[in-house]
Formats: sequence, structure tokens, C-alpha cells
Amino acid sequence: MGRKGSRTNRPQPARQRATRKPTLRWRILFVASEMFPLAKTGGLADVIGALPKALAKRGHDVRVLMPKYRATYAVDHRTERVLDLPDIRFGTFSLGCGIDASDVLQRDGGRGTGGVTVYLVEHFGLYDRDRLYGYGDDWVRFGLLCKVALELPKVLNWRPDIIHCHDWQSGLVAAYLKTMYRSDPFFAGTATVFTIHNLAYQGNFDPSVREALGLPPETFQMHGLEFHGQFSFIKGGLYYADMLTTVSPRYAQEIQTEQFGEGLHGLLRDRAQQGRLVGILNGIDYEVWNPKTDELLPARYDVRTVGKGKATNRQALLQRVGLTDGGEMVIGVVSRLAHQKGFDVVASAADALLRLPVKLVVLGAGEQEPLFAELQKRYPEKVAARLGVVDEELAHLIYAGADAFLMPSRFEPCGLGQMIAMRYGTAPIVHAVGGLADTVRDFDPATKQGNGFTFNELTVDALVKTTERAVSIYRDRKLWQALIRNAMREDFSWEKSAQQYEAQAYAPALRLR
Repeated sequence: MGRKGSRTNRPQPARQRATRKPTLRWRILFVASEMFPLAKTGGLADVIGALPKALAKRGHDVRVLMPKYRATYAVDHRTERVLDLPDIRFGTFSLGCGIDASDVLQRDGGRGTGGVTVYLVEHFGLYDRDRLYGYGDDWVRFGLLCKVALELPKVLNWRPDIIHCHDWQSGLVAAYLKTMYRSDPFFAGTATVFTIHNLAYQGNFDPSVREALGLPPETFQMHGLEFHGQFSFIKGGLYYADMLTTVSPRYAQEIQTEQFGEGLHGLLRDRAQQGRLVGILNGIDYEVWNPKTDELLPARYDVRTVGKGKATNRQALLQRVGLTDGGEMVIGVVSRLAHQKGFDVVASAADALLRLPVKLVVLGAGEQEPLFAELQKRYPEKVAARLGVVDEELAHLIYAGADAFLMPSRFEPCGLGQMIAMRYGTAPIVHAVGGLADTVRDFDPATKQGNGFTFNELTVDALVKTTERAVSIYRDRKLWQALIRNAMREDFSWEKSAQQYEAQAYAPALRLR
């Protein structure tokens, strides 16, 4: 008994002490236009559905603010009215709205997440619509979101240490804070972080918007909210936020160049030189994207059982989309079908590409849908396209049942598809830009190192030759198994990203504030 007691009283080993959670605790308000599962058009929603949970697990008090869209009502979650904000004043008008709280990030299928409260801004006239974006009054819709981000904490008496804003829809938060709210003692210690998920979407409107939204005249200049004669929401974040982040290190460098900077590269270079721009790679939510526990799959598997598991899912996928299995390499696509994604190059390469022993399964929506509709007509035995729909079950099945995953993006701030594909043992074939270059390493059959296939020029020739290389590796089952096991062992968890946000974005923002 004495010996056992003395062992209990011994000091904890240094190695164990080093793994303790950090003692810092911050109040962090996320402001975003979408969040999975409440509303989603792209990867932004996945980030907002996952990063707050990872930060909450590390001990922070994290809350999310977003609009209450028509789509939100169809999601299984409980809400309660927190309060009403009857008089949000702008420049030439005022608006009232309700604030509901959702438990969607608290339950998470019964698994604890640290309790993230989601606040929903309810205004039926502005948000109860078919689409999330693309309306002439988007400046009002997201101007309200930005103003609520500053009025709600005051009513709740909950002062955020960090307001973390995402993409153009939340860009005016930092602008308001540095101008209209500059002397408000409530926000004396509040810093802002603005994350660029896609610089191509900027929220530019007529100059009259400035007066209507109540921002001072001096903000409408090059060193402010003016961008080529228009009023720019995204410049509100880029110019006024204390710290800027992008969703991959490579993209943070690319947007400082004329090629990728969308006309804003000069401003971004200046902010980088000030030490206010950093690239932090997104993660993926392993509670959602995990082939071992994925309830949407016919067969679940892990790195030890990947061969059998993927074979079963492959058969289910081909049967689902009406293709026969002739032993070809199945290439999957789950994507927005936009010009950015480079699928017009796939269409141009189709004749050479589909002469290879491959089959192509596509799920997506966007302006390039006609390209895949035409390919399916020309190659009905080799191409299956499900267009213009959101099908979560089919998306999971493509990730699990395909052999390779194609992302020929012209630019890609981060990309989640390639990380999800690797988690499911599906080899990515990517154009090496942005986050794709940060996450995919070209497979070397001699050393068996690497987790996918990359090409440096977005051309028909490069795409076809890289796919030929993938097919040749696919035919060697031992090499292919080595490749997909490398891919499955990659760590793209949000835990790693959350730590980087603490050290590289939040702490510097508070210091610079």
C-alpha cells in the first residue's frame, strides 16, 4: 500500500505535462454567411461547421453568427428566440431582426463538441429566399449581418476578444469597428481577423451604398473601401482587420501576385509586409469524413481494411450511376462546376482522356454543367454525371468508391475535396496550385513516397499524361495500395489548424490591436 501511495504522489512526468491544453481562453465570435449543415454552397460552410468546434474543444468560448435562410428551416436542429433587435441603424435607413440560437453545433450526433452556440439572424424579407446569394440587395442583407455582429454582443454583455470574419459578406465588421465603433469602450480590447476563402468573390456595389450603410465619407478611397470606383465589402476586411488569413500557405503567397491577386495584390503585399497576412491550411471534420464510421457507406473501412472496403463501395457506386465494371480506374469529381475549377480543360481533353482505361463519375452544379452533360451523351458507357443537385449520400459514395479524384483547378485557395479523398483512400489528381500544392505530393514509385498525382501546367497534355501515370500505377496493385495507404495516413485534422489559428492569427491580432 505504501509503495502504491508513493507512486501516486510522484510528480507528473514532463512529457505528460507538455500535452496539457493551453491556459489561454478567449471569447471568439465567428461571423459568416454559411455553415454546414444549416446552409452550404461551398467549402466555407465546412470550415464554419468544424473550426469553431475544434477551438471550443481547446477551451475557448466560441459562438457563430450567420443569417437564418430558408434552407436552414429544413435542417434538423432546435432553436429558441434569444432576443429581438428592433432598431439597427444604418445611414439612411434602419432595420429590425430577431436572433435565434441553434443547438446544431452542440449536439453533433450525440458526440460532445465543447458547446458552440450558433446565433441566427432572422429577417424573412432578406433571408427567406431560394438562394443564399446573388440578389441586388445583397449589400443590405450582409450589411445587416455585419451590424448585428457588433450590436448583439453588447446586448448580451458578451465582449468578444476576437471577431473572426469570413469572406466578403462579413467584411464590413472590421470597417465599422475601426470607424463608427472606434470610441466604443465595449470593444476596446476586441481584435478582428479576416479570412479570405476565395478572393475572386468580392462583394462590390454602387458607391451610394457607402452612405446608405452609414460609413463615413473618408472610408471611400483607395486606402479604404473604394475599389475601381465601387464600394467593396471585401476591402472592409482586407484593409481594416487586424490580421488577415488565407486557407493555405501557398494561397497566401499567390494572392500577392498579379496572376492570383484579383486586382488586390498590392494591398495584400502591403499587409503581408506589415506581418498581418498568414496562410493556415484548412482541416476536415473527421467526425463527418471518416470511412470507418461513415453511415452513408455500404461498407465501412480503415487503412487496414481499405482494399475490401473500397471494392464493395466501388461496386455500389457504379451500380448507383449505371456504369458497368470492366476493371477501369474510376475517377470521381465532387465539385462546383465553375470556371475556377478548370473542367473546361477536362472537356477539351475528353477524347484522349477517355481512350484510357478510366471511367468518370461527376457530381456537381454550376455554369460548366453543359460540358459534362455533353460528355455523358458522347460517352454513355464511360461517363456518369449527376448535375444541378446536392446529394450528400452520393458525394460520400464517390469519395469511397472511386479510385482517383480529379481537381484541375485554375486556382484553389485550399480545397477540401482532395483531403477528403485521401481520407477515403482515393488518390487525388490535381493541378499544383494553392492548397492543392500544399497537401498533395506526387507519388514516386521508386521510393513509394507521395500521396497523389500533380501537374504544374493546366493544359490538355499535362492532364492526360498525369492521368496516364495514375493508370500505370493503378495497374500495379502493390504500388497502388502503398499510395492509398500513404494518403489515408495524412493528418488533416482541425485540431492542428486550431492551434495554428491561436498562435499565428489570434495572438498576433490581439497584440497588434
